[in-house]
Amino acid sequence: MLPASPAHSRFTDSGRGLIAMSLLAGLAYPFADTALPLVASVFIKGLSVGLLALAAALLASSQRWWLAAILGAGAIGDVLLDVPGLFLFGAGALAIGHIVTMLFYVRVGRRQYGIGEHLAAAALVGWGLVMPSLVSPPGTPIGGSMLYSVLLCGMAAALLLSRFFADRARRCLAVRRVRHAADHAAGRAVGRRRSAALRDGVVQLLWR
Repeated sequence: MLPASPAHSRFTDSGRGLIAMSLLAGLAYPFADTALPLVASVFIKGLSVGLLALAAALLASSQRWWLAAILGAGAIGDVLLDVPGLFLFGAGALAIGHIVTMLFYVRVGRRQYGIGEHLAAAALVGWGLVMPSLVSPPGTPIGGSMLYSVLLCGMAAALLLSRFFADRARRCLAVRRVRHAADHAAGRAVGRRRSAALRDGVVQLLWR
């Protein structure tokens, strides 16, 4: 779950090229995973996210290093997950990326929260605690999955309490209001046209 980019953030031409190459690597990975040796497929997998980290570092934004760190941790984690014997190190790298993401959202948090937002954030973290026991077979150790689940839900909770979520919610509300006003105006216009057509039809019937 990546931070939303600020409105003033802009990619350079080099950044756009890196994003295009990242997209190509991501599209090629499913084929490379089955047709190429492990080293090559793992390299392509890491490249798809690693190029995004480089593109983020080139952003014209004060938040670029946060984004680069989050994506970089994800790229390292993705690579290590597929390397034999390094799965736990890969999971640890991804966990670090989740923690950095939460710190970023906390850093740009809002100054005021409603009781509903506090309850929703607490519910998300609580769901992260109980979800592994609900989806795991009986007797399965759930310590690791619970930790990871809490980190994932913690990111969602931190986003909920950040100003990014509030800004996006305000934009969605504004768009909804504009659409409602447009639909209302269009409905009135259609209604007027239908009324005029009905009136003309009645007049023609009366004059026959």
